[in-house]
Amino acid sequence: MITVVIHFYIKDEFVQQFSQITIANCADRRKAEGALRISFFQQDTHNTHFILLETFASQETIDAYYESEGYIDWEKQTKEMIVSLSGDDFSILY
Repeated sequence: MITVVIHFYIKDEFVQQFSQITIANCADRRKAEGALRISFFQQDTHNTHFILLETFASQETIDAYYESEGYIDWEKQTKEMIVSLSGDDFSILY
């Protein structure tokens, strides 16, 4: 299992729109083959900071999802809203 942890910083004027688009997309992500868990967070004290945690069965299932129509559409819709993002992959130890 691999968990992808992605931090997003969003332009102030797009916070609500980014949140709505990403929440809708999380349902699509959960249906992806090998998707085990999807969680989406917004920081309470800095509302432009979001974290997306995606746990997949393998690197192959991650790669397949990132090539899917649902992911590509989400990326197109949110690209201009994002100030910065960073992400890392983690292996689950426990």
